[in-house]
Amino acid sequence: MVTDSPKATGPAPFGVVPNQYSLLDKTDLVFIDAPLTGFSRLAGKGTVKDFAGVDEDVKAFEKFITRYITINNRWNSPKFLFGESYGTPRSAALVAALNNDGIEFNGVVLLSSVLNYNDMAPGYDADSKVYLPSYAAIAWFYNKVPHTGTMKGVCGEGSAVCTGAYSEALEPGGSAVL
Repeated sequence: MVTDSPKATGPAPFGVVPNQYSLLDKTDLVFIDAPLTGFSRLAGKGTVKDFAGVDEDVKAFEKFITRYITINNRWNSPKFLFGESYGTPRSAALVAALNNDGIEFNGVVLLSSVLNYNDMAPGYDADSKVYLPSYAAIAWFYNKVPHTGTMKGVCGEGSAVCTGAYSEALEPGGSAVL
């Protein structure tokens, strides 16, 4: 689509031009809605109980993907799994289940990973200090802090900072009075 990027683009209709970087003519992009969400509907004798649960959800995706690659003769094709938001933990479980069934993947992409649901619960203040060692390791890896020692050492220093005054300052969470 033709846009005015980086400026804001006006309203439709938009012009369409060939995209030399498109993957559409080189790949099968298959988008799957979780059972009973988006445009997905029950087929055959399925019931809500067949899909309501982590194992049931993964099994449904596993059956769909296995059927798709079989019907479309794609067993020898490269395969990548892309999970977004709540699809990220599903992707982790799904790629493990598919690998156990002999379906190899070339990669898994996790976008906007949701790996700690407690952080999103209303009224729940995440214990932010537990993230500091990871943040320190990331800063070390990307040369945002001096490279003195090893990443393991930097993680240890991050853990040490998480005690004492820093820990006490974070303890009240979102209920702190500033």
